[in-house]
Amino acid sequence: MIETPDLRGFLNRLRELGELSEIDEQVDWDLEMGAITRYSSERGEPAVLFNRVRDTVDGMRALGIHLGASKQPGLRYARIAVALGLPESASASEIVAAIVAGRSAPGMKPVVVDKDSGRIHVRYGTDIEIDNLPLPYIHDGDGGRYLNTLGVTIMRSPDGEWTNWSVARVQAIGGNRAVGVVAPFQHIGKIHKLWADRGLDMPVVLCMGVDPLALFAGGGPLPDNVDEVDFLGAYTGRPIELEQAETNDLLIPVSAELVLEGSISQSEVATEGPMGEYVGLIYQASSRSHRFVFTFDKLAYRDNAIVPFDAAGEPPEENHTVWGVMTAAESLYLLREAGLPITDAWVPFEAVNNWLVVSVPVGFAVQEDQDALLDRIGDVVFHSKAGFPLKSILVVTDDLDIHDPDELIWALATRHSHSRSMGVFHNETIWAVSPFISGVNGQAGVDKVVFNLLPPPGGTIPPRTKFEVNYPPAVKAAALQKLRTARDGQHA
Repeated sequence: MIETPDLRGFLNRLRELGELSEIDEQVDWDLEMGAITRYSSERGEPAVLFNRVRDTVDGMRALGIHLGASKQPGLRYARIAVALGLPESASASEIVAAIVAGRSAPGMKPVVVDKDSGRIHVRYGTDIEIDNLPLPYIHDGDGGRYLNTLGVTIMRSPDGEWTNWSVARVQAIGGNRAVGVVAPFQHIGKIHKLWADRGLDMPVVLCMGVDPLALFAGGGPLPDNVDEVDFLGAYTGRPIELEQAETNDLLIPVSAELVLEGSISQSEVATEGPMGEYVGLIYQASSRSHRFVFTFDKLAYRDNAIVPFDAAGEPPEENHTVWGVMTAAESLYLLREAGLPITDAWVPFEAVNNWLVVSVPVGFAVQEDQDALLDRIGDVVFHSKAGFPLKSILVVTDDLDIHDPDELIWALATRHSHSRSMGVFHNETIWAVSPFISGVNGQAGVDKVVFNLLPPPGGTIPPRTKFEVNYPPAVKAAALQKLRTARDGQHA
């Protein structure tokens, strides 16, 4: 069984690790919160807890970059690891392996409990005023303040067979109304259509300040008809505790800091966006008139509720550290299920969810029909939900550290030639979130590529010159000792 923390327990652990900064001075929701979070994100600074936000009530707080990457030596992935119930020193490979193990286990249904959630502040209907929440206007150029960028939206198919937890952006309109992305090719859009086909609005619950682990399930690319909460049970080895919503039939995680119950209109639309995207651009074409309207019937929250948000943009931020990590894990799971001996998989943060890197054993690579291997890898990944944002897959041998961007650039420069085979998949669907990819309604058709960075069939990889791999252990130890002695002498 894996023990994972709720949000407040998670933040306590970040404090102990030096991975949390708290700002007690009042901060403005108008750009200032976004600027602080973007600065911290881009530099690997600690997560930021905003304890006083202008215009908010009941001591509500905001939280930025709590699942970001760290600049502390040995703790780059610490926030991700702690969220997943792993040691803070866990490596990227260990993180992915833990998720794959959970994905490989049978799903475990949640349990409905009657517990005190602590959400003592309650508003109903038109008494709800969304603008009193600590909602950021994140980027200069966004379409408005965002109610949700890092909460879990819960919905269920009309027949009750499929419950989906997803992470999708929702922009505040005001009062008890908002407008959100309900993309037809995403799970939220597919379930919404089932309700609309019956002429009904879709019941929904928006949960903010959830256990950090829940964001990995909701933000990950699990396939259709797989309940994210069942995956969470499989991952932790225990059923997730849920409680009954008051105004609809949905179930809510007990530990959520703030909950909005309501519905998504079957037909009413409003303008949403643009918003700074995970690729690092504010793209005007990402503003859509056909976004569906949310109406909330109940708001409940704890004392001093904590509302996380994602300041999307250039990496690393939660789109890369949550969605990207889950994309790597799901791809590895699917490739192994297809019978391929994949050593590891990773989505480099720097590649903003556009690259997947997979490694295979050296011995396998030089013996395999490489054209067929590239085609099989591309077919499995690109034709899964995990492959939707990806433009390229780099296939390498496992002598490389696929988590090191410098090694990947070196390998791409030295091991790939356009005269060698590539797996090319034509007119594949991808998010259209920048002017460099033209599309309609958020989608575009592009050629996706599987790059061959393997040694030639029957060939070998020449010895490398890198310090870590070229020199005998005794030589490396002696060299490091002499360097340390020299540095200590210079600072004496």
